This record gives sequence, structure tokens and C-alpha cells, in this order.
Amino acid sequence: MEDYKTLYQIAYIVQIVITCLVGWALIPLAWMIPMTIATKNAMNEATPHDHLVLGICVLIFQSLLSGILIIVATTTKTNKSDDENIQSA
Repeated sequence: MEDYKTLYQIAYIVQIVITCLVGWALIPLAWMIPMTIATKNAMNEATPHDHLVLGICVLIFQSLLSGILIIVATTTKTNKSDDENIQSA
């Protein structure tokens, strides 16, 4: 498994735990559930895209740890795709 996918997977697991812990409050679930689903989709996508905004939103609204992991995974994924573009040129 690639490094960035491992970071996304850890962030996803932390988000699920935090969403379950905050499940008694309905208002925060309105943004926690979509961000958790977006993290799962980002983890499973085949082509690397920039998910910096998702990382910042998770950092602010849900979990510091998950947000930092998503930001690091985004920069790792972006750097790998840049390196591949340079090598193919």
C-alpha cells in the first residue's frame, strides 16, 4: 500500500471514531458524516487529486489528527505525481 493511502486510512478510522463519539449531537453530524465520506472517497480514488481543502475543513471542524494526516497525504500524493511527470518528460 502506498504511503498516502495509509495516511488516508488512518485519518478515516480516526474520523469514524470521533463521529461515533459525537453521535449524540445531531448538528455536528451534519458536517462530520460528509467529510468522513469524502475522506473515504479520496482514499479509494485511482488518480491523485488535491484534497487540501478537505484536510483544512477536517482540521477545523472534526479532528486535528485527521486533518493533519490528510494534508500530509495530499502533499505526498502531489509530490509523487509531480515526480512521475518529471521522469516521463
